[in-house]
Amino acid sequence: MNTMDFLENSLLKYWSNIVISNSPKKTPLRILQLNCDEGYLSLSLSAHSHLVTGVDIDSDKIARAKSRRIEEVAEPDFYVGDVFSDRFKSNTFDVIVARGVFSVYKDDFRDLVSRIKDILKPKGKLLIFDCDYTKADLNTVTTTEDIRDLCKSSAEAAASRQSNSEYTSSELFDSVVYELGRAGFKVKNKIKIKDPSAYSEGEVSFYGKYPMYMLEGTKADNEEDEENEISLFWQKNNDVGTDRCIKDLHSFKRKAWGDMIERYAPKKKKKLRILDIGTSSGFLAITMALRGHDVCGIDISNSRIAAAVANAERMNAKVNFICSEADDLPFGNEEFDLIINRNVVWNLPNPEYAFSQWYRVLVPSGRVVYFDGDWVNQPMSDTDSEYFDFNRAQAYDKASFSLFDDSESGKIFSVENSTKKKRPEWDRRTLSKWGLIPLAIRCDVSDQLWDDYERGLYFLTPQFVVVAEKMVRTDFDVQSAYGSANEPIK
Repeated sequence: MNTMDFLENSLLKYWSNIVISNSPKKTPLRILQLNCDEGYLSLSLSAHSHLVTGVDIDSDKIARAKSRRIEEVAEPDFYVGDVFSDRFKSNTFDVIVARGVFSVYKDDFRDLVSRIKDILKPKGKLLIFDCDYTKADLNTVTTTEDIRDLCKSSAEAAASRQSNSEYTSSELFDSVVYELGRAGFKVKNKIKIKDPSAYSEGEVSFYGKYPMYMLEGTKADNEEDEENEISLFWQKNNDVGTDRCIKDLHSFKRKAWGDMIERYAPKKKKKLRILDIGTSSGFLAITMALRGHDVCGIDISNSRIAAAVANAERMNAKVNFICSEADDLPFGNEEFDLIINRNVVWNLPNPEYAFSQWYRVLVPSGRVVYFDGDWVNQPMSDTDSEYFDFNRAQAYDKASFSLFDDSESGKIFSVENSTKKKRPEWDRRTLSKWGLIPLAIRCDVSDQLWDDYERGLYFLTPQFVVVAEKMVRTDFDVQSAYGSANEPIK
């Protein structure tokens, strides 16, 4: 093909039209073509007055692509390299075209998608044109040398991913859609490209049997839209090796729980050393780490710790997770500014000993902020339910729910529980015995922290929050006074 033929070539007309028709409606577009080969599509898109950059790792192909540029007609930039090149800055391109890229990419698709997302502008488009070349039987299909090379490279790439426990070759499109979705892209279903005019004579037979598809991913316009897309993605993909933690981290809950914890946290410094006890799959720990705090999460379950580590990696959160019991902490004295947990105390076989441990690892004036419910004593009968609801309303009306003033750090505030339940009144009395002075107790914060599903499921047992501050006791050593974890509560 000479330097002018590409302008009239039917194949390039087809591909440039499909790219432009699925791109943002503006001119000029800033377009990046990955694996641009000898540059024909980049030249064609450039001839439509768009600002095009083509990259390929083959220096000979890039040299031939540069030689075909036509001054004042089609002058795309061509570079030897790939999408990870340092020359590409964040939010640069309106469109990224990737034909035969994902099928031959040897490493984790997550890194590739993350890089593409970084250099795309908000609302930018990623157009993927690919085929699962590993399924092709080249002994029975006549193909061009280019397709044979793609099949070979794709098989090697799939083997590499499989050996790294990433993806198997049969999961190409599912894996790409999955990674786009978890990164916040709005993904359209794959569209089969079956028009014969899309292929050369040597390609028609191959792509007729092994179809090429187009996937379109749109980068979110802003952080809120991205969170919504990710939330929708996890709602549709609750069977892909994650748990409810990831969904909650991409919902209103992350902000709601984080805001409430920070409201009650010590105010003496911005970056707190936080211990999340009974972290489970890491929701609270990850939430606070994403707010810039230094967080350690512990749990008695190895499987939950493994899930928490995986969830932190998905969220790019730095958390130190350790398998440990809540009442046998593997830390020195006065290591943490804040201890947090939810629905942990009611599970402890000896909560008072745990309180003595929490006191020990807190710095002077450090705080405990924990959430729980009176799960053991929740009413079950209809009569009990009516009684519970009535008295909960009475408790809410009687309680002074104006929160403690942060400027009055010595002020003690507690709510007497008029439902005749043991908690959270038990917490108020018991914490004080071990040098943890209650600053705030709110009997019901469910509406602020729970979604509709949780409200419907747990409405008989509201979530309460307890805030206590470490008061330095000079009259006795808490742990020595208590003894061992096996001794009964006195």
